[in-house]
Amino acid sequence: MAPLAWLASLALAGCTPKATLPPGSWTIQGHGVRGGLEVQGGTITVQLQGEAWSTETSGAQAAYSQDEQGQSWLYFPVQTAAGAAEAAMQIELEQGAALLPLGFRDGEHLYTLGLQPGQAPPLVPLVGLDSLQQAWQQGGFTLWDGASQLAGRIALEPGARAQVQLITATALTDGPVAALRKSEGPDQLLAFPVEPRFADESGLLRLNIPTMKAVLPVDRQPHAGDRWLTATPGMPDEAAVDRRIAEVRDEALKNERALLTRFGLELSGAAQVLRQAEGRCPTTAELQPDWKLLLEDYRLSVQETPGDCLVRLEPHLVQHTRRTAITASAQGLLEVEVLGAH
Repeated sequence: MAPLAWLASLALAGCTPKATLPPGSWTIQGHGVRGGLEVQGGTITVQLQGEAWSTETSGAQAAYSQDEQGQSWLYFPVQTAAGAAEAAMQIELEQGAALLPLGFRDGEHLYTLGLQPGQAPPLVPLVGLDSLQQAWQQGGFTLWDGASQLAGRIALEPGARAQVQLITATALTDGPVAALRKSEGPDQLLAFPVEPRFADESGLLRLNIPTMKAVLPVDRQPHAGDRWLTATPGMPDEAAVDRRIAEVRDEALKNERALLTRFGLELSGAAQVLRQAEGRCPTTAELQPDWKLLLEDYRLSVQETPGDCLVRLEPHLVQHTRRTAITASAQGLLEVEVLGAH
């Protein structure tokens, strides 16, 4: 099935052909999407393009249906990075709006566009679409965090395989790693080994073909904690990859040290309060309830010394973002140790 055909098949459920839209011309715009709609002599023509997909500049003939709720839908061919596909768009002429679903997860890449009477300016060929399609054939894309920070790469392989390399302060792969690949509507879902991991779970990345946006999801549905990336054609320079790996490792260590320092000082302060009150250091179990949820992948130990209680935090599994051990007391931070290979 073509990348966007799932959208059309979803919208078509329960739809039956009925009378077409009234004659006229409308402009369509919003969320980086632009174009127009024309109804003339029973023929509906859509001219529409986004940042990484487009109809033919001369327009595409659209099929029309109404669903069981009386909502009007148009179905028309577009070109995406992965080639030809079929898009679906809901039309609400009286409200001056068009609803364009381009994602798989509920509400993701769901664009509400303005729909105003008037002739739309002609489309021009979409810059970069040829490069995207060539990159799709060759299988190579660079991942960016925002507009400028290198975040990894994707190498798509025939069938259900791919290679992924993530380079971020919060997630890092051991170089390019093998990934399992499957289609979910307009998304390519990639599963691969990544650090940090807390059990045997795989890292997940969703690459949305119409938008060429990638997300590292934290849940099955869209979530505020999702991490968004952008995919561009071609593979990154190896020297740039090496530099970025060094940068994110340093950044992760700084973030981890700041977090452990904060908790280490809080825990050692709490230990000293109990020592002054009861003449003894607390057990690990007595300290755990206040910190366990935030630092569940760290090991806590308490050691009694003359006049003080030493608190130590270290990771159960040494991996990306989990490489630091600290020792603290009521006197402050005593030791910071980076564990394992850097």
